[in-house]
Amino acid sequence: MNIDGLETTLIESMKSTFLAPKQDTPVKAPTQEEVRVETEKLAQMAQRVQEMPENRPEVVERGIELLNDPNYPSADVEEQLAAILLGFEEERF
Repeated sequence: MNIDGLETTLIESMKSTFLAPKQDTPVKAPTQEEVRVETEKLAQMAQRVQEMPENRPEVVERGIELLNDPNYPSADVEEQLAAILLGFEEERF
């Protein structure tokens, strides 16, 4: 797992989780083909997860480094996450 883009991935994940479509937005049901493709993707992802080692020392080491870095996550990322969680984007001063 490449964690270099972790901040961007985290932000995108938070956006999709917390900025869901509004209630009045019609949601189209997936076609059988879309369901089949997504099911295949899910099966492939599950297989990759099963093949991953349980513990990857280089990733653990990088996590410890980030944990000890007072500048991680950056202030910009913290602001973006806060805006997502609060549901609005505050003007920057």
